[in-house]
Amino acid sequence: MMSRKFSLASLLRLRQIGERQAARAVAEANQAVRAHTLQREQTLQELHDSANDPVDSASLLAIAAARSAGRSALADLQALEAQLAEDRELAAEAYRAQRRGVKALEKLEARHHQAVQHADLAREQHLLDDLAGTARERTRQ
Repeated sequence: MMSRKFSLASLLRLRQIGERQAARAVAEANQAVRAHTLQREQTLQELHDSANDPVDSASLLAIAAARSAGRSALADLQALEAQLAEDRELAAEAYRAQRRGVKALEKLEARHHQAVQHADLAREQHLLDDLAGTARERTRQ
């Protein structure tokens, strides 16, 4: 006789928890990329806005130093952007793997419920057949 309870229900719940955690990691990675992109755009805008005309050699040196520091900061931000994009892709792949595991167990659960329903219907049909057979025998006697 088939158990009415899906035997892998605990594993399914555990995988669903893992899927939610992976989805949360993807959302956090997306947020980090958005925040970083905003920061990079602001830094780039500051570099463009710093196009002051030098009035003497000291201001020329200061502008050159500021632009150099800005370019260095921008290079660092671009490297960080590449790392964040890679982290986001890894999080997305982890989510997809978790989702595949959940879907496989959900399909097994659906098949289990169908099998239980089929067994219930077969049992009910057998009972009806027995009742009909008993009723026929009584009418013959």
